[in-house]
Amino acid sequence: MNRKQLKGIIPALITPFTEQQDLDLNATRQLVEYLLQHGVHGLFVAGTNGEAHLMNHDEIVALTETVVDEVNGRVPVISGAGKCSTAETIELANRLKNAGADYISLVTPYYLV
Repeated sequence: MNRKQLKGIIPALITPFTEQQDLDLNATRQLVEYLLQHGVHGLFVAGTNGEAHLMNHDEIVALTETVVDEVNGRVPVISGAGKCSTAETIELANRLKNAGADYISLVTPYYLV
């Protein structure tokens, strides 16, 4: 597998929402273009800064697909799959891989049973 090297400035994106609290994918595209035009070296989508803990899997996948589409291979895209359960994390990570994310970000388990 040929991975894009991670280096330089890789901001953690905020996630734009509409007033109805739906994803604002048009605003997401505008944000991505703005950041690319200002020289970022990668984008980190759906982390804690991006409100991923408030989104369901379908929303995280749609957000990732939108960013990947807008980036169009210009820089690497990292997408967050950190969830409480291992099964959820694996399922979401696989979906994000299929959505085109170059890298997947995970979190260590934060609840122990």
